[in-house]
Order: sequence, then C-alpha cells, then structure tokens
Amino acid sequence: MKQKLFSIFWFYKKLMPLALILAILAILAILAILAILASIFISGIGFYKSLFMTYTISALAVHYIIYEHRAKGEYYFYYNLGFNKWMLWVATLVLSTVISFLFLSVLILFDYV
Repeated sequence: MKQKLFSIFWFYKKLMPLALILAILAILAILAILAILASIFISGIGFYKSLFMTYTISALAVHYIIYEHRAKGEYYFYYNLGFNKWMLWVATLVLSTVISFLFLSVLILFDYV
C-alpha cells in the first residue's frame, strides 16, 4: 500500500509545476480579457480563488499533454505497479482538487482572499 501511494505521488510530481504555471497564465488571460471588456477586474472572485479553481483543470490538461503524447510508455511502468490509465486519471483529479482546496483554505484562514 505504501509503495502504491508513493507511485501515485511520483506520477503526479511531473504534473504539478506545469499545471500551476498553466493555471496562472489562464487566469491572467481571463482577467485581462474581462478587464478590457468590462474596464474593471472581477469583483467577488479575485485572483487567488480563480487560480485554484483553474488549477484542477490545468492539472488534467497537463496530464493529457504529458502522459498521452509525450511519455506514452510511462503508463506501462504504472500498469506494472497495479495502476491502469483510469486510476491515474482519477488520482490526478483527486490530488489536484485536494491541493486546490488546501491552498484556498490556507488563504481563507489567513484572510488573503
């Protein structure tokens, strides 16, 4: 069980930095477009809330880019450890959602939002 959890985190380690960068760029683009169109920033949503809402989507997109196109053969490594492709997609969704909620909870706790 411990080895399987370590394997899931090893799998997810590749996704996290690129997904975070993609989420920041996406939210900045969205805020810039809305600021141009409405001449104001979004009130009530804010940068941090938007960032961590888009992180989950970005992580799934990065998962697709990395593991479906760039490193297809790595699925075999995880398959030999007992994980199929479906389980890895679910793990990406769950881990990115948990990380988003943890970061958002910390921001709310320290009143940054």
